[in-house]
Parts: sequence; C-alpha cells; structure tokens
Amino acid sequence: MRIRITVHKYRPEVGGTELMAEMMATAMATKGHDVEVVTLRTGTTEYEERFLVPREPPGSGPADAYRVRRLDYIGGPVRLPVGYWRVLDEPTDVLHVFGNRIWNSDLFLPVARRLQYPKVLTGQNFYQLHMNPNLVNRLYAQRYFPRMAKAVDAYVVQTVAEREQFRRFGFEGRIELIPHTVDVSEFSLDEELGRRFRAARGLDGESVLLTSGGYAPNKRMDRVIEAVALAKSRWHLLITGADWRGHPYDLEHCRALAARRGVRVSFLGEGSPVAREEVVRAFLACDVYAQGSSYEGYGGAVQEAMTVRKPFVAFETGAIGEFASAGAGFSVGSTQEFAQRLDELAGSENLRRSMGEAGRNDVLRHRSKVVVMDLYDRLFRELDGVSPAG
Repeated sequence: MRIRITVHKYRPEVGGTELMAEMMATAMATKGHDVEVVTLRTGTTEYEERFLVPREPPGSGPADAYRVRRLDYIGGPVRLPVGYWRVLDEPTDVLHVFGNRIWNSDLFLPVARRLQYPKVLTGQNFYQLHMNPNLVNRLYAQRYFPRMAKAVDAYVVQTVAEREQFRRFGFEGRIELIPHTVDVSEFSLDEELGRRFRAARGLDGESVLLTSGGYAPNKRMDRVIEAVALAKSRWHLLITGADWRGHPYDLEHCRALAARRGVRVSFLGEGSPVAREEVVRAFLACDVYAQGSSYEGYGGAVQEAMTVRKPFVAFETGAIGEFASAGAGFSVGSTQEFAQRLDELAGSENLRRSMGEAGRNDVLRHRSKVVVMDLYDRLFRELDGVSPAG
C-alpha cells in the first residue's frame, strides 16, 4: 500500500506528535508499505530525504526505507505551506493526518471530500478548547471540526474520554480507539544507567521525583512543586523541558516558588531542551514520576515512565484515569491529595515495585509500538480500496 502521513513538524524537531509520526512511518515501512511523510521544511533540512529503517535483528536483511517531503511555507501568524494541496491531489492508497488547529489538518479538511482515496484523522484532542475556552475555540471544536471531520473514513481517538467527548460534540462517523504509543526498545531497563545519572548529579541516597515536558502553560510544574512542599516525605525534584516565558508557570516563576517553599529541585537544561538520551536516563534514575498538567491530550510522558517500571502521581487528564485503573499509579484531583500519594509511595517500596510492574505490563499489552502500529496497519488495510467518504 501507498501510505501518506502528514504531520506539522518532523525530525530534527522532536516532540510527542513527531515521535508518533516517526513510529508510524518506520512501522509501516517495515510492514512493506510505500510510505511518505509530508511536513514543513525548517532550518536547513532537505526538501526530500530518504530514511532507512534497519531490520530487526540486525543483519536479517536489507533495510527498509520511507520518504520525507518538506514544504516551504509563508511565515506569519498562520503557517501557509507552499504546494500542500497539490501534494494531497497526488494519488495514494490511504492518507493519515495528525492533529487539529494546525496547518496540515486545517488545510486538509476543506478539500477532504474531493480527495479520491481513504482518509484517517487522528485529532489528538482539543488543546485550545481546554486551555482557552473562548467562543471561537468552542465553535471550532464543538461545531466546525465535527462537521468537517465527516469527510474522513475513520477518526482515531487516543483515550476513552476523547471518544465520549467527540460523540458529545455530535460526530456520528466511524471512531477507532488507538492509544498514543511508546517505542519500548528506546527505554533500556539497565539500572546501572540510572545509578550513573544519580551519581553524576549528587543524588545518591535521595528519593528522586521526575517531571518532564517543560514549562508550557498546561504543564503546571508549579503544582508539582507545591505538592512536594506539602508532602511529609522528602523528595529531590527533577524538572526537564523547554521554557515558555511570560506566563505564571514559566521557569522563572517555578524557580522562585521552589526557593520560597524550600523544595530541593534541579532544573535540567535550565529551560532548554535536554537530549533525548539524557531524558531516558532521568526516567531510569527516578523513584516516582510526577505530572502536574492541567490538560494533556494523552499523557505520553507518564506512559514512558510506566515503560521503565516507574509508578506515577498525576492530575486527572488525558489517559491518566486509564493508567491508574491498570494499577500503574495514582490519579489525583488536588495538590493535597498529590502530596498524600507521594507520602504513600515514599513509605512502601513494595507499592512502588508493584505499580511499576503493572504499568509496564499495561504498556506491553495495550500501548507499545508493536501493538498500536498493528492496529493502524489493520485499519489502513481495511480501508484500502474502499470507496472514500466524501
């Protein structure tokens, strides 16, 4: 099959959506499909590039490959890619689109009905609606988007809550529940890597609490700091991720809050992105993972912690309730409850271990790259040759 994937950004830029798109591209190429990724050209990246996907185990055969096509764009408040509609008019067997309120989906929806091939849209919930529920964002999410999404052959949600929400918004088309995924092979279980990380930062003998994702307005690192201050147990907090300056929860405010509340904290990267390998080692080094987010479409960082057998405490959002139901950690509704759960985990190594095992088992059974990409592959094959919606 020919599979076209559109995503707003791609390597060398790396985030949750970019990793998901890369896992989809590599998995589909490995399964024998002819895959191309369409994205924006940033920096000095090539307009077209071919990525090799080594066979597993190494040496078992020639590498598979897929193509990335990068489009120039007109700058401004809205990025307008040059030639995107021409690309969409090119034949393919199935199109997959990531996101909403982003150029690749917003410019896809108005022409979707005339595209003569099956179309799949993974909307990834509604960040703008949850963070700024003004009239425009409500009309977009609750009226415009569900109506326009009728032009796709399958709409993919990543959580049960997202599915229920989209039905409430009036969408009557086909919905598939396929979770966000994680590449288990990226996360070593070598405890020595975690010990080296601790030793290099003077964390030996400390109870280490990790939170990642940066200082975006929804990440609410301040809530984690407040919970640590309220806890009776002693924690050394690690925070990693990029700074978003100028709002009440940015790095400057979090630094001041930690000093005022007497919380021991290390700001890894000091507001600059940390190398992915270093983030993985931080996961291995921590005892518990924390998430203060007021909104997450899914909660991929918590899932990564589960992958390396780390229990979590997180505010209820995205898939957190599903993770907690699997026994992987605690879903909470207040900083006071957050602190209580931290104390509970600090006081029981057996609880930390059992929750960690439950989390990894849940990932392996339902959320790993192998499982999730098999679900997408089955969906794409099912739609191949089907008369497209429109």
